[in-house]
Amino acid sequence: MIVKDPHSYAKPSDVAIKHLHLDLAADFSTKTLDGFAELTLENKTNANELWLDTKDLTIKKVELDNGSETTFELGKDDEHLGQSLKISILPTTQKVKVYYTTS
Repeated sequence: MIVKDPHSYAKPSDVAIKHLHLDLAADFSTKTLDGFAELTLENKTNANELWLDTKDLTIKKVELDNGSETTFELGKDDEHLGQSLKISILPTTQKVKVYYTTS
């Protein structure tokens, strides 16, 4: 039996993150970070969606491992959980790059 974490939007029983590579630049005058997170995936169920947790991020774009942009959707902001980030992937997708800026 799979138990969902009530404190997360992520669904690691469907798609798990195996590795994270961050490439960020700090802007001390605006107190922001800008860059991307490259996530290496393990798609356990041939899912078409990757669910992540976010908080106070502006998502610029998301790319699949073949370099093509994909669609994404930010959920409603929740005071305690932040926002969900739903990314459209292919069952064969092994990496995604999320380009973003912090606030």
